[in-house]
Amino acid sequence: MHSALGGRQVEIVVQSTILPERIIENVEASFARDTPRFSNLPNLGKSTGPVAIVGGGPSLRHEIDNLKVFPGPIIGCGSSHDFLIENKIPLTYHVNCDPEPIITKWFTKPQFGIIYLIASQCHPDLFEALDLCHVRMWHATVIMAATNKALCDFRGEPEIPGADFVVGRAWPIAAVMGHKDIHFYGFDCSFPPDCESQHAYPYDWTKEEPVYVTIEHTGERFATVPGWISQLNNFMKMLAMSGGQFQITIHGESLAASMCCKSR
Repeated sequence: MHSALGGRQVEIVVQSTILPERIIENVEASFARDTPRFSNLPNLGKSTGPVAIVGGGPSLRHEIDNLKVFPGPIIGCGSSHDFLIENKIPLTYHVNCDPEPIITKWFTKPQFGIIYLIASQCHPDLFEALDLCHVRMWHATVIMAATNKALCDFRGEPEIPGADFVVGRAWPIAAVMGHKDIHFYGFDCSFPPDCESQHAYPYDWTKEEPVYVTIEHTGERFATVPGWISQLNNFMKMLAMSGGQFQITIHGESLAASMCCKSR
């Protein structure tokens, strides 16, 4: 596509490999369970102070000691679960919204003291793996791009909006709890070139061929993948839409921190 000023505009198109039918099936299976709801948590909306949201980016390896003394609740995200448990991070919550059954391979060390916030679109295998734990189910709003209509019927129950990746849902979840001082750890959207897993831990699910980006105002250069560029773009849209309601801190050296945070 040529622009009015010459040249060609670049557009990154990221298509999900998850079939809508899988999400619908998972949601229907979730409604067949008697799982307590996140929306019924006691004192929901009354939380104050800082909260940590922890993804699985490579910078997480350098933040372990800081997380162990974080002065507030810690929300783990997605496949970071076992790594955080192995490193004795005192998780308060752990969030997941991935619908594929393979995510269960990173939940082999469930803990009774953690409140697991599992989306209704998650696979039954994950619910079974956490059967003896404190699980609270929530609904992730899913809008089909082609029709601009909701994919699933949540039967009038509350939904959580946000971006279509787990960190992008954990932030709205923290907001519903009442938190406004949000700290992100392991939310990198980039990785060192020698990091084969592209994560802080072994990861052999989906890996894309790396691309390299340079931050214009700093000259920093990062290895990333198209899917993470899409995530970062959605995260920055969430920042813009939040209208300054939150104090956002991104920990670690990464593409996300360089793009979203002010220079010191």
